[in-house]
This record gives sequence, C-alpha cells and structure tokens, in this order.
Amino acid sequence: MAVLAALSGCNGGGSFNAAAPTGTFKSAVETPIGNGKGNGFVTLKNGIPTSLGFTLTPGALTNLPAGAGPAVFIVPLPVEASTFTPFRIIAIAYFGASTPPGLGNVPAHFSPLILINDPQAADAPDFAKELAPVAANEVAQDHVFINQFLPGLGAEYDDPAQPQRQPNWNSTGQNYFYYNGHMNGYGLGVTVPFLEQKKTRTDVIKQPNLYPKPGYYAHRHTVHFDASRNLYVIEISDFRYEGADKSIS
Repeated sequence: MAVLAALSGCNGGGSFNAAAPTGTFKSAVETPIGNGKGNGFVTLKNGIPTSLGFTLTPGALTNLPAGAGPAVFIVPLPVEASTFTPFRIIAIAYFGASTPPGLGNVPAHFSPLILINDPQAADAPDFAKELAPVAANEVAQDHVFINQFLPGLGAEYDDPAQPQRQPNWNSTGQNYFYYNGHMNGYGLGVTVPFLEQKKTRTDVIKQPNLYPKPGYYAHRHTVHFDASRNLYVIEISDFRYEGADKSIS
C-alpha cells in the first residue's frame, strides 16, 4: 500500500518554525460533483495545521447520482497537506436516501474520508486488508466495528453515540476507517438537507491511544456555510502533535 513519506515539515516534533508556510493552500485540481465542484484545502500557521478539509459549491448538491450508492469522488489535497500532516487525499462517498435497519429514514448524504493512504485496489474476494483486526489501543475511544467497510479504503468503526447512528439522522457525524489493521483516516458525514439549510455543527473527535505515525491529528470536525464565499465547508481542526511515543512507526 502507498505509505506517506516522512513528515519533514513537522519541524522537530511539531515545534514552531517562523520560516514554515502560513496561509490557506488549495488544491490546483477541482473535482466535479453533481452540478458543482469540490476543492481540498489546508490552512497552516508557520507550518502547523489549523484546519484541513474541502469546500463544495452549491451546485454540488444537485444532479447527484441516482440510487443508494455509494458513488465515490476523489478530492485531492494540496501538497502542503501531505507535507505538514499525515493526510494526503479525500474520498467522498455519496449515498442516496435509504432506510437502513434500525435507523429509520436516512436522507441523501456525503461521507467524506480524509485519508492517510491513497485508495487501494479492493482486496477481493475476501477483503482481508479492509477487514484486518485492529489492536485495541489503536481503536479510537468508544468506537466499534459496525460490520461495514469500503473496498480499498477500510473498515468502518463508529461511536454509537454519534448522530449518524441514531434513527432518522439528518445532521453531521464522524467515525474512523482502518485499513490493514491501522488507522487510515477520519470519516465524516453530512446530509444533503443539512447542507441545504446552511446550518453549522461542530463536535469533538475522540482519539485512539496509538496513531499510525507521528504527526498532527485533529480533535474537532465542523460543517458550516461560508456566505462570504458562497461555499459549504467541511473541515477538521484543533490539530495536536502526537510523537513517536504514541505511534506504531
């Protein structure tokens, strides 16, 4: 599997470096989604990440694929993201409206994965890498495997208290994905009606005891509408550096 190069931008374990870049950096490639576009970004302050995620234009909520899905859209991140954080790409899974057992009516929604590794070819037919066991100290607090996975991306571990595990979910949510037994990234979620209403929701990201590699990891996720730019913003923030003493590599 593709492994991110050493985090040369972490500046001696996440220390301040006035020569490191400051600003918001966007991907040069915009991804067509529906009748709109998605664009990845990272915001840095002297090389330390303050937010990372993607924006959607209003047209991205229309003319989406029919059916339950998922349809997957790949949204590149700028090179500054993989230089200064463990994250390198975003895969957005879009699901049509459905009625999962025990969860009532779930509207159409986006499930973005902010990934440490590039998407892999599905490990068919047994999906051994997607379903590889995960050590307890690498599983985020209160998260459990829900017997679902995305081929080439990993197994889904949810916190049962999160909104997306409640009946008739219609807001935002967050979970983790694990590939080949290790964290592969954060899963986020937001329903299309929530976006259409231009609401804001933010929540904490519960953490594991061990991370796949040293680097900056997010402790909060947020969805909001930026009226000044006419863009929906889906992002992670509150980054904190985790060193070699809390990583498996």
